[in-house]
Formats: sequence, structure tokens, C-alpha cells
Amino acid sequence: MYAYYGLAALGPQMQPYLWWKRYITQLQIVQFVLLFAHGLYFCLFQTGYHWFFSVDILWQTGLYLYLFTAFYLRTYKVGELKRRLSLVVQQQNGNGKKVE
Repeated sequence: MYAYYGLAALGPQMQPYLWWKRYITQLQIVQFVLLFAHGLYFCLFQTGYHWFFSVDILWQTGLYLYLFTAFYLRTYKVGELKRRLSLVVQQQNGNGKKVE
């Protein structure tokens, strides 16, 4: 992730080399799912800890999971749907001009 941000900071000429952004986001979503499962295990089977730690690990992990998933859906799934719809509209118009 930090390698991506470092390369992106070098300017727009690096854009063709940053095709793997989508896969980093997918890996981060998997990471947060695993962390949430670990947090559930922690809440259910660990004893001797203050209740705050149990709530905190689930809250933070759940929040990050929600945020990354919302970003992924908004960026890749909705954007992909808009591109497909735009192509259909262009084909129906027959003139090849983009309709917005």
C-alpha cells in the first residue's frame, strides 16, 4: 500500500504502472475480515481483559472494513457499471458521441 502511495506521489506519468491499486484494496478488505474474525475470537475466548478492548477491536476493524468496502464498491463496481451503461447508450445512439 505504501509503495503504491509512494509511486503515485511521483506524478501522473506513473499512472500506467499503478494498475494494481484494485488488488491492494481487495487484500486490505480480506485483512480486515480476518482481523474482525480474530476480534470475535478475542471477545469470546480471552479472559482477564477490560471490556473496552473487546469493543474497541471490533469497532475499529468493523469501521475500516466498512470504509474500505464502500470505497471499493464506489470506485470499481459503480464506475464499471457507469462505463458499461455509457457504451450501451453510445451504441443505441449510433453516433459514437458520449452522452452524459
